[in-house]
Amino acid sequence: MSAIGRLLLNWGVLVLAVAVVLLVRYNAEVRARAPLPIPAVHLAAADARQWRAFPSFRGTVPVLTYHGINDSNDGLSVRPQAFAGQLLALKTAGFHPITLSQYVSFVHGDRRGLPSRPILLTFDDGRLDTDRAADRILRKYRFPATMFTFAAWPTMNPGFDLTWDELRRMEQSGIWSVQEHGGHGHEYVVINASGGEGGVYAFRQYIASRTGQGGPRVLSFVPQAGQIEHPLGRTPVRHADSRFPAPRIRGP
Repeated sequence: MSAIGRLLLNWGVLVLAVAVVLLVRYNAEVRARAPLPIPAVHLAAADARQWRAFPSFRGTVPVLTYHGINDSNDGLSVRPQAFAGQLLALKTAGFHPITLSQYVSFVHGDRRGLPSRPILLTFDDGRLDTDRAADRILRKYRFPATMFTFAAWPTMNPGFDLTWDELRRMEQSGIWSVQEHGGHGHEYVVINASGGEGGVYAFRQYIASRTGQGGPRVLSFVPQAGQIEHPLGRTPVRHADSRFPAPRIRGP
């Protein structure tokens, strides 16, 4: 074999090796973000009877808030098997999860279309582990849910949070509603003259100044809203009520 032939062969082997490494890495990344299988769960006969006898209620909507769904035992997470069991219990008891839009309408006195035994399922932080563990279970029961994500986290925490493309697919699924949890994270501002602090998403900032009369006075309460575009293909829930601030978010 000529020197040129050997050189081309060596380059071919090198290119093939690089391609194999890239393919293996890509497949590993895909598996690391793929939905997890639904855990096998069942209710004991006595538990099933108890859940089926869950008392009916009117005039209220319970809200369940989750963070992570994983096996870390970190105090903010529930194990996938436990989560699957909890949703099976809700299904057995006849609960009907509702959308965030329905919940906000309920808070404002509009109960039209509200099902029996309504409940709101929410998940914080736009976490990848939540989507992987919860998505197939929610689809199985046709349970709608709301994911709250920090606007900056899809790019700041790519291994922890869902990407913008994943959030868009989630929003278009017919199961999930994606809403803003905040801007860069759990940021706090002064909210009163005593120096008390509150989260920027739920409170307005207290700004004081000195006047000729002496003593501080409130200049304004500044809403700590994010940006004003929504990247997910629809207008999010909006109500002019300070109990439900709804700043909209911008994706890249």
